[in-house]
Amino acid sequence: MSQVEPFRDAALAILKGLPDFKSLSYLELGCGDGFILDALHQAGAKVRGTTYRNRETDYIRTRDYPEYLQVDGGIDLNKPLPYPDASFDVVYTTEVMEHVEGHRNFITEAGRVLKPGGYLVLTTPNLHRILSRVHFALSGVHLTRQELIPWNYPLSRLEEFHHRCADFPLLHWLLWQNGLRIQRLAPTHVKPASRLALLFKPFFKPVVRRSVLRYAAGPMEAADEQGRRDLLRWMNDSVLLSSEQICLVARKGG
Repeated sequence: MSQVEPFRDAALAILKGLPDFKSLSYLELGCGDGFILDALHQAGAKVRGTTYRNRETDYIRTRDYPEYLQVDGGIDLNKPLPYPDASFDVVYTTEVMEHVEGHRNFITEAGRVLKPGGYLVLTTPNLHRILSRVHFALSGVHLTRQELIPWNYPLSRLEEFHHRCADFPLLHWLLWQNGLRIQRLAPTHVKPASRLALLFKPFFKPVVRRSVLRYAAGPMEAADEQGRRDLLRWMNDSVLLSSEQICLVARKGG
């Protein structure tokens, strides 16, 4: 694998750590250069990928795909996927969700094509690390890796930029509604300043709790209470407070 990125390393480590990973079937949404797809194929797994534009001209591609990789071009992730229900053991995607307008469709379709008990592995820029929260409070602009969209760029190039970075509470809710439960968060790249900022974690916890529960004035149904407790757990997780990307593993209920 070339052009290594921390998020790619983290995602591949998770995928190879799944039980009996070589026997599973994988779908990568927005496979870019196909490095993870290639690594899984070389390990003996059954893999399939998608690109937003056709596979020869997709803007993020920097190499020709090996002929042995099955890559479906022209798959708009804002629309339903062209695959049957429950057709893959694993769906994964790295640094794609922030380029997609339809987060509801993105998560719903990922859940639909997963088999019961299957896994969703997802990475996306993390707006919720402590440094980003402070930066937003002081400036009104989230701290992300990518610059603002140039004003002379046409609308047809919108998907090339991080225009829809994921709000974690919404992402958690979408996963929950589609029968997907977060199993764990994994770190990608943690900067020294982020490690230092974790010293302030105890001050964030009560503030986060009040914010999440502020609309829960009366008794909640059991499922709602369970969901809120789960959200609170992850919102205060040290990985979410420090990692440059959200990198999560969610599992579909049987």
